[in-house]
Amino acid sequence: MKTIVFFAIVSFLFPAKSQDKTEIDYQEIDIKCTQSTVAEQLIRSDAEYQKLLEKRSIHPDCDSYTLPEIDFETYSLIGIHYLVAGCKNPDSDVHLYRLSDGSYQVKTSITQYGICKRGNHVHKWILIPKIDNADMVSFEKTVTVNRK
Repeated sequence: MKTIVFFAIVSFLFPAKSQDKTEIDYQEIDIKCTQSTVAEQLIRSDAEYQKLLEKRSIHPDCDSYTLPEIDFETYSLIGIHYLVAGCKNPDSDVHLYRLSDGSYQVKTSITQYGICKRGNHVHKWILIPKIDNADMVSFEKTVTVNRK
């Protein structure tokens, strides 16, 4: 009991600091023909980018597909690929933040419709201002189920 009271007093006197954050604009881009199943990706170089086609779709249009041009001196690429249940395609919303400690946070909110067991893909590629190799990036996913 003394431990709980001590913890409560310490928590009250020294609350956890929430970091200030600034939302960062991004551009969503259309990347086709990749079969990547990695849930969260940060791509900082053209060599990493070209690896996306190592698992190329077998669709006939993908035989000669080339990835859109990206200047990795100026931009980084974030890929998000989640699988959720539901009776129809989910809605999703992505926000990118720069935190006060210099790190980045990618927050994805997904609305799942119904409780059907089929798998629905949420797949987004977003082009963002260059993130240095030393900068940390965290991903957060929230799924809300709309039962209607």
